[in-house]
Amino acid sequence: MSLERAALRLATVMALTNGYAAPWPTMAQNRVFDSRQDQIQGIEVGQVVPMVIVYTDDDIGHAISNNQDGPPFDHETHLILEITLGQATEYKADDESDPVLVLIPPQSEPELEASIDAFEAQIYRVFRDKAGPWGAQLDAVINRIKSWESKRFVDHETSIRLVSRQITLAVRLVQPEDPRIGSGDPYIPEPYNSLLQAIIDGDGPHAPTATLIQEQLLGNAGATPFNLPQLDRIRFIEANQARKNEAGDAAGPRADGVAEIDYST
Repeated sequence: MSLERAALRLATVMALTNGYAAPWPTMAQNRVFDSRQDQIQGIEVGQVVPMVIVYTDDDIGHAISNNQDGPPFDHETHLILEITLGQATEYKADDESDPVLVLIPPQSEPELEASIDAFEAQIYRVFRDKAGPWGAQLDAVINRIKSWESKRFVDHETSIRLVSRQITLAVRLVQPEDPRIGSGDPYIPEPYNSLLQAIIDGDGPHAPTATLIQEQLLGNAGATPFNLPQLDRIRFIEANQARKNEAGDAAGPRADGVAEIDYST
C-alpha cells in the first residue's frame, strides 16, 4: 500500500498550499514539505515563520469483513502533520563555518499560542471542506478520517512548552483500483496517477518533482498488468443433488446440470 501513502502525502501538500499558488489556505503559504524540510529563502533573523512537514507512519490493513481473509484490506494509515511557528535563528556548527539560519520553535506565549491555534484551525478547514481542485484530489485519496489528535511539543530538558504541534490523523484510505489484466506497458495505479498528472498539467512549482516521480515509477516497472492465457471456454456444473417430489418425499438424485460456452470458435 506504499503508493496510496505516497498519494496521501502529496495530495495533502497540494491541498494545504493550493497547488503552491495564492490564495493560500493557511498562514504557512508555500512552506509545506513532504517528509523533510527544505531550505527556506528570504527570511531574516528573529522572523517567525509558520511551516508544515507532512509524514505518513503506520499502515494497518484490516479484514474487510469477518468472512474475508487476506487482501484486499481495509487500509488505515497515520498522517502526521508537524506544524511550527519557527523563529529564524543563526546557528554556527563550528568556528570555521559560516552561520546559517535555522528555524527553532520559541517558548509559548499568549500571542503565539493564539497564532498556532488559528494555524491548526486553518489546516482543519482544509480537511473538512476539501474545497477547490486540490481539495478534490485529497478527497479522491481519503475514504474517511477516523480521528484527529493534536499534541504540543515540550522541551524535555526544561519542560518549556514550544510553539509547535504534532497533528495525527487516522485516515482510512480509498480502495486501490484492481490490477489490470492483459498485455500493456507499466502504469501507475489510481489515485496516484491522476494526482501526479494533474500536478504536471498544472505546470506549477511542484510539476518538476511530480514529473521525476512519474518517470521513476514507470522506469522501475511501476505496476505491470497480469498476462493471462486466452479464455476459450466457460463451464458451469451443478452437481447432482437429492430432490423431492411434489409430496415432499425424497425422489432420488438427479443428473448433473451442465452449462458451457465455447469462445474458441
